[in-house]
Amino acid sequence: MEYGSKRPGRDIIDRIFNFLTSLVLLATMIVGGVFAAIYFNPNLPFNPFPPPTERPRATPVLPTFTPETTLPAHWTATIPPTFTPSPTPTPTNTPPVVTPEPTPLPYSLLPGTPTYTENFLNDLGCAWMGIAGQVLGAEEGETLDLWVKLGGQLEGNPVDLVSLPGSAPGYGEGGYEFVLSDKPVPSENLLWIQLIDPSENPMSEKIFLKTSDRCEENLLLVSWVPRE
Repeated sequence: MEYGSKRPGRDIIDRIFNFLTSLVLLATMIVGGVFAAIYFNPNLPFNPFPPPTERPRATPVLPTFTPETTLPAHWTATIPPTFTPSPTPTPTNTPPVVTPEPTPLPYSLLPGTPTYTENFLNDLGCAWMGIAGQVLGAEEGETLDLWVKLGGQLEGNPVDLVSLPGSAPGYGEGGYEFVLSDKPVPSENLLWIQLIDPSENPMSEKIFLKTSDRCEENLLLVSWVPRE
């Protein structure tokens, strides 16, 4: 019998123990590595006991103090009126506007005219209608530098006539005459009469006339005198 050779069963057992020893060493190294990693970085996801998450600190809120005001019963607040000063008017030195009064014309109607009468200066009787009168104011032997103008319309026909004072002396001093028709013709405010100078500037107001269809009123007398 040889004493130097090993038994086959013993050899198998030794291999098993060697393998287990290697596993224990490997496990020890792995566990040591895990612990070392957790030690240096506790927030690793495989740490079974991670450190608690730090919550943000809350800002302290101080209580607001509201004073209590006790008002008497039936108390009504009175608001004083607001004073708004009125603007002081600024004096102006604008001179007042003076409207000059119109200068009165030199001649006016003789009181009592116009007046109506029948034709007395010719023998045509009622087969005639006219306007006549006087322009007074000339000294004896003096000729007035005036015209008597008659305008408007009669029976639809225009009227534009001029007569010189003194051209019809049968009506008196400064007499004039206009023959209008061969019969009395009624009209109202269609004819007007006025004194003018040779430049046709007005020397009296324009007078609107009314004529009659009556034979006893077929002569209309209109006379002027210098304005006082």
